[in-house]
Amino acid sequence: MSTPAQLTLLNIDLLHIIFSNFEYQDDLFNSLLVNSYWALVIVDKLWKKPTWRSPNVFHKFVTTLRNSSTTSFNYGIALRPIRDGKCSRLQHLDLQHWKSEWKHDILKDIGNRCPLLTTLIISSLVTNTLATTIVNSFPNLKGFTCNTITGAGFTILISGFPKLKFLSLEFPYISFETALAVAMDFPPLESFNLRIKSYKGFDHFARLWVQGQSYLQHIEFDSARGLSDDSFLPIAQYCHQLESVELRSCTNLTDSSIMALAKYRNIKLKRFTIIHCNQLTDLGLNELAKYCNNLRKCTILGCLNISHSSLSKIVKNCNNLQEFGFTNRPMMTPTIVMELINNDLENFLEILDIRSDDLATADSSVKKPYPKFDLNLMINLAEKCQNIRKLSLRFNMVGLSPDHMHILHIFLYDVNLLTLYLHLITEFHP
Repeated sequence: MSTPAQLTLLNIDLLHIIFSNFEYQDDLFNSLLVNSYWALVIVDKLWKKPTWRSPNVFHKFVTTLRNSSTTSFNYGIALRPIRDGKCSRLQHLDLQHWKSEWKHDILKDIGNRCPLLTTLIISSLVTNTLATTIVNSFPNLKGFTCNTITGAGFTILISGFPKLKFLSLEFPYISFETALAVAMDFPPLESFNLRIKSYKGFDHFARLWVQGQSYLQHIEFDSARGLSDDSFLPIAQYCHQLESVELRSCTNLTDSSIMALAKYRNIKLKRFTIIHCNQLTDLGLNELAKYCNNLRKCTILGCLNISHSSLSKIVKNCNNLQEFGFTNRPMMTPTIVMELINNDLENFLEILDIRSDDLATADSSVKKPYPKFDLNLMINLAEKCQNIRKLSLRFNMVGLSPDHMHILHIFLYDVNLLTLYLHLITEFHP
């Protein structure tokens, strides 16, 4: 802004007058990221007197605060009301884009002013100094999330939070001796989200760690090249309350782990997700379909050696399934949808998510072209699965033209669909 008229719109006093006359708070969001001066005034008004007309409005405001890199505005001043004790009932704090100028005394102030805070999320590296500050400032913490943590910080954090129930972080590179010592001190968790990468000491850690995890309900491994059957088998066997498992890019995990999970958790397992776990095959999934028929959620994405055969068995046997997601490949979608349609039992499916994947698969038809998309399957699916509220069709619909999209009105009007995702890049072959 360089002209006199434009420079007028950077006058702070004038901006306060202008934005005070906005009738609808939603209109402020459209101006929030125009300029850092505008953001300075608007955030101040939204923070002092917010009117959250819907969860979406609140989410939009919080998302904007997190994306601080989009403007030169220092969103750290938004923490001032918390530091001043005006949010004494605060229970959850999410600090994204941690700035170097945000000193540790900010956390100390928040800890002193917010005694009820039990959940803390920090995006930065947690060093031993920062871990000590967190432990001293938030003695009642039950949930903690960070991107990365040093070995010393990890040790301080675990020993300092005996009440911890939820933990999400990247497992640090520590010695076997330290890993074993930390495993013995670990608090009994209810949820554990872990990125292991290629750390080779996790097997030793897991064997001791599971002995104190009888209350664990959810476990998630991401980018876990260091996770093997030797470390997962004790988890399946000894975590007796485990009901939710997510495995992402666990490239060294085999069917032995899934078969153990099916054997020991059986009907207690309610949610199961595997993504890009390429050593897993139909063999393990067949056992899951056989013994874990109380599944509520099942998502299988990007696993090269899993075919429609085992997924169809899951759909057939797990009659309480509410959410199902899989990768579309030749024969995959029509076979599974037909299984949903032909199942004589009552259907509780609410979310169906079908994604594209151009990688090679275990299906015998992999070298053949994708069959023409059968729109009649969607019609029959709508008639059978009346509870579907979210439908995602994120794959190329071969042989389907945009003119055929109107047929999907059956989901919008007859089934009361709330959310519809479509991949509109279609391949039309008349």
